Amino acid sequence: MKSRDSAYFPGGPARRRGGELVSGEKQQVWQKGYLVKKKEDNNTRYFIDLDLKKKTIIGWDYGQRHGLPQELPNPRHKRIFITKGQYNKLRRKD
Repeated sequence: MKSRDSAYFPGGPARRRGGELVSGEKQQVWQKGYLVKKKEDNNTRYFIDLDLKKKTIIGWDYGQRHGLPQELPNPRHKRIFITKGQYNKLRRKD
């Protein structure tokens, strides 16, 4: 299985990075030793990360607007923001 670049994206199989855990449909964050659901409100932004050179989807996730980097570390990776409905369709097909 190919390894994914998880330097800034926690998607894929269950993995813990930077306090985040993603497994299937549960989006959770570690806080003070406890798992809590990631916050979803008016400032939540849903996105897809793409590798333009390989023409593949690196993964998808959501987060608070003020905490999301606009420029990704790798210049050939781009982030596209999507609606909540589009994000939910991606989660169902995963």
